[in-house]
Amino acid sequence: MASVYEHEDIVTFLKQVFEERKKTNYSYSLRSFARAIGMSASHLLRVMNRTKKISLNMAAKIAQQLHLSWSETNYLLLLAKLNSADSENEIAEITGKIQDLRSESNTTTVDQIGRAHV
Repeated sequence: MASVYEHEDIVTFLKQVFEERKKTNYSYSLRSFARAIGMSASHLLRVMNRTKKISLNMAAKIAQQLHLSWSETNYLLLLAKLNSADSENEIAEITGKIQDLRSESNTTTVDQIGRAHV
């Protein structure tokens, strides 16, 4: 599955997960994906078209349905917050937290690779 850390936007993450699933199952539909992440198809379509935002509760539900780790869930929640941010200060604060989590995930990945090759 797509790494959530590769994304700076929750919508692009969801689109990539959907496309990956569609590649493995040609008949996989947006309706199927919506059901898999606990959302109505019409709501998901509005999210994908950027006419509707994802609430923090919905982002948490999506993270759970996608079996994201604790850190990945926090990252996804920050992406949802960023998507709804109103002020420049809020955007800057959330962006900083996103960068921190992203760098932590890179450190963990490097550590895991190092241990695997020792």
